[in-house]
Amino acid sequence: MLYLLTNVSFVAVLTSEEIISSDSVAVTWMNRVFPSMQWIISLLTSAFLFGSVSCGIVSASRMFFVASQDGQFPFIYSMLNDHHSPVVADIQAVILSSVGIISSNMIYLVKYVGLGAWCLNLPNMIGLLKLRYQNPDLPRPYKVRLLFLFGSIASSLFLILTPVIQSPSTEHVYQVVFLFCGLLCYWLQAYLNRHGVCFNRITCYWQLLFNVSPSEHPEKLIPSLNPIKVEVTA
Repeated sequence: MLYLLTNVSFVAVLTSEEIISSDSVAVTWMNRVFPSMQWIISLLTSAFLFGSVSCGIVSASRMFFVASQDGQFPFIYSMLNDHHSPVVADIQAVILSSVGIISSNMIYLVKYVGLGAWCLNLPNMIGLLKLRYQNPDLPRPYKVRLLFLFGSIASSLFLILTPVIQSPSTEHVYQVVFLFCGLLCYWLQAYLNRHGVCFNRITCYWQLLFNVSPSEHPEKLIPSLNPIKVEVTA
């Protein structure tokens, strides 16, 4: 509700030209309403952005952590340091985020990331709907109402198809190619993770480098098919 009222206040105070041309709509709004307190909104905007980026990195690294426990990502991502944090997954999330902000054109960044995010969100919602009907008796600590589920699917389809139909461009082709490259890389690393001896050696080196070890629940981890025997001599 607060987010909705904030956007309503922007539309009520600013014109459409000011919203489109503004680098920061919140700062422009504050300059119009309270000119002497413009620095406050700048400080709050920076704090909110920092918090949003931090939460995004933490949540992305935990997805790597869980996927690694299921054998979908390299085994090193499922290991924790002394502070019970998947530091390797955190570093991977920071690297991917840093690569994404190399481009100075924010519009292109929003286009590429936005379409890709909705393309990934759509199969997640469809999979959740499939589980609801195929396995209705599974224990669910939190159960999403079907109204929100269908609404999310409809929103994803709208945000994916609308830009492609209204203004098709080569950018959409690049995004599709990028998604398929991601699937290819996933298949390659999943295959090597299960059948490649070199992955085990790399995992051992990274364990020593980052001082990490498997989590406290080894029964949830996928056992290595090519274990490395380490002999310790006094």
